Amino acid sequence: MFTQDKNELNRFTTECLNHGALDTCCTSCVAGKDWVNIYLDALSSDMRKKVHGPKESNRQFMFGNQGTLKSAASYIIPIKVGGKTQMLEIDCIESDIPLLISMSAMKDLGM
Repeated sequence: MFTQDKNELNRFTTECLNHGALDTCCTSCVAGKDWVNIYLDALSSDMRKKVHGPKESNRQFMFGNQGTLKSAASYIIPIKVGGKTQMLEIDCIESDIPLLISMSAMKDLGM
């Protein structure tokens, strides 16, 4: 979701705090900087030890309105899917969006 309406954007991100949205149009997983920081802060110390990153990333993401944003960093984060901990590679962008889980990641996670 890429919009200029800050109220709409904040509402969607707020609804998805510490959760991801399945996005079959995403080529790879991406989340906004605020979502990533809140998620990392909420992890238990054991889960936090599993995080890899931030690492430099050169990925660019194009959104529905043809806007393009460059990744600020990439991470590998632990997530829970069906009660099991799995690892997910994500890019962090300067935008107020929640975690968007790509189709290829869904397949890798057994969805």
